[in-house]
This record gives sequence, structure tokens and C-alpha cells, in this order.
Amino acid sequence: MFRIARRRIADIRLESALPGPFHHHRAIFIHIPKTAGTSLSIALFGHQVGHATIMERYRQDYAATRDYFKFSFVRDPLARAVSAFQFMQAGGMTPRDADYSQRLAGLTFPEFARRLGEFQDIEHFRPQHSFICHPYRRVLVDYVGKVETMAESFAYVAQAMGFKGQLPHLNSGSEKRPVDDETRKVVREFYDRDYVLFGY
Repeated sequence: MFRIARRRIADIRLESALPGPFHHHRAIFIHIPKTAGTSLSIALFGHQVGHATIMERYRQDYAATRDYFKFSFVRDPLARAVSAFQFMQAGGMTPRDADYSQRLAGLTFPEFARRLGEFQDIEHFRPQHSFICHPYRRVLVDYVGKVETMAESFAYVAQAMGFKGQLPHLNSGSEKRPVDDETRKVVREFYDRDYVLFGY
């Protein structure tokens, strides 16, 4: 009987398009780019889990996504935009990122900020709410942690998952550069919903 039960679980996992570790932990992490998600993914699930949105996870396996603990992390929109811009200008991590970096070549951050709308095909620059919300509606994850309060947020997720490990070392990123007030205003307007929804 035990073997039959194990076989049935294995069959369910084979039919699901969700990453296997999500089923093992009964938890789904929505990794928004440039929110410390790579370190978190490896610590909690053993490897990276990609940047699929919550809506994409529902399409992959509606029942599991509905039932499992769902969480994500967000970051101050300006800090995230600066980090993503510098990351992509440096070539990113994949061949696709390298192609994207060519589009950013020669741009300063203020110039890039004024043209943010042109780069929404690059997931690193998409608004954070687009990863975890129903279009124009409510947040569809159970918990949203913040990079700025990582220790507290990670502790909550770890308890919810029954995870006994430690908070992973997080990349400090490149040196911060000052951003002028006009550019801050442009970024604020573009990511207005993120600022309001996540309390930044």
C-alpha cells in the first residue's frame, strides 16, 4: 500500500509542470528578479527556480499552486532598478542577458529611467506586482517578504516551510551611486503601484 501511495505521488509530480522541490516542500517561491531570490532559492529548494509569475504557476498546476504556501520577496523599487540596470549593463548571467545589455550600452541611469517603458520585455525591469498579482487585482501569494527586513522575513518563511537552515549569505551588490531627485521622481511614477502596494 505504501509503495502504491508513493507511486501515485510520483505520478502527480510527473504530470505537474511545477519544479519538483515545490512539491517536496509544499511551497512555491515566486522569484522576482533582483530581490535576493537566487540565494533564497538555493538555500530553500536546492537550486534556482526561475522567474515565473504566480499566474504562470497557476497555469502549470492549479491545484498545487492553490494549496501550497506561496511567497515572494520585494525590494525598494529604486534600489531594484539601479541594481538591475547595473547587472544588465555588465552583461547579466545568460546569453539572453548579454543581448539585452547591448540595448543598454552607453546609457546612464537617468537616461535609462526616462525610457523604462521601452524595456518591459526584460523581466528584471518589470514592476514587481506583475509577478505576484492577478492583473490589476489582489496579491495572489500568502506572504510578501522584504529585502530590507530580510532576517525577519526569512524567519517567517522558514517557520512556515519547516525549514531548519540558516539565512543564506546575500550578495551585497555593487556600490550604490547617488540618484538625482528628478530621476527618483521618474522611477517613482513608473513603479507607482509597487510603491503603494508594498509600502515603500
